[in-house]
Amino acid sequence: MQEIAKLDQLPVAADKAFVASIPFSTVTQLSDPAFHTELPFPFVGSILPSRFKTGPRDGGDMWYYMGREKFRTLQMRFDEILQSANASSLWLYGTKGYGKSHLLAAFATHLLAQKKRVVYIPDCRECLQDPVSYFQAAMLLAWADDEAIQAKIMTLNTMEEIHQFLRGMRGVIFIIDQMNALEAWAGDHDIDKEGKSNLFGWLQRFKANCKALLSTSSNYQSFLIMQQKQTSENKMHVYGGLTTVSL
Repeated sequence: MQEIAKLDQLPVAADKAFVASIPFSTVTQLSDPAFHTELPFPFVGSILPSRFKTGPRDGGDMWYYMGREKFRTLQMRFDEILQSANASSLWLYGTKGYGKSHLLAAFATHLLAQKKRVVYIPDCRECLQDPVSYFQAAMLLAWADDEAIQAKIMTLNTMEEIHQFLRGMRGVIFIIDQMNALEAWAGDHDIDKEGKSNLFGWLQRFKANCKALLSTSSNYQSFLIMQQKQTSENKMHVYGGLTTVSL
């Protein structure tokens, strides 16, 4: 959180006609393809996703981010969710490799810089191994400014206890990446199918009381089925990779 706090005054892209600083809590820089920087990875668990190529600096894991024009659209669409009484979540949907995970990690950092309570789950595959510990790590960062709440979080031993804890909290935002990892496959062992089903069920319960931002690849069957129904979940497509101006 100290590293994230330092981001509040980053210089604008070098090719601008003037030198100035813009608060990180705005979307100006993160939407500018000319802007690039290292950001602290907004998760404090021991296992970080390899796709971010994080490197240590001053005790915090840093990763490389280049501005994406889709970031502004994401911010606008999620603001609509936050202000809506009829929408609970926004799904970021698109082909693998087009930057969904990087958008979500940058957006989690953006919200944390505004002192929002963000429970960021960067990898549902890794979360399957030990959901309780994984959620605890995400929650410890969300309440990094409150030692009493952190002490309470460390006493939570089951997903049910975590659910009951989160039900009593207001304004919590869930950001959950790689939801397609919870898809059951024909080759899965029974214990794997059960673990995926249980975690998917818990995530559905958690976001019933919170606003959520989720991502999935384009072949996630559960999302494709949900897309055909009238639900409180909105969708945003990410496809086509970087734009011409980004290149």
